Amino acid sequence: MEISKNDSKMLKGVAILFMLLLHLFCRKEVNGLYETFPTINGIPVVYYIGLFGDACVPIYCFVSGYGLY
Repeated sequence: MEISKNDSKMLKGVAILFMLLLHLFCRKEVNGLYETFPTINGIPVVYYIGLFGDACVPIYCFVSGYGLY
């Protein structure tokens, strides 16, 4: 299976969206800015969703390395 230029641009876009998800929502403390209702052991669920965005670096590195290959 080969990745075309268009596919690599889409994957890089997904990696950028994951990076935004990570940097915007991966916070444990909100300091009264907004109320987070669903929590797991005192940690907001939004933190875990933001932590999923940590996949941005491996995706971007893989696509960049594949393009150089």
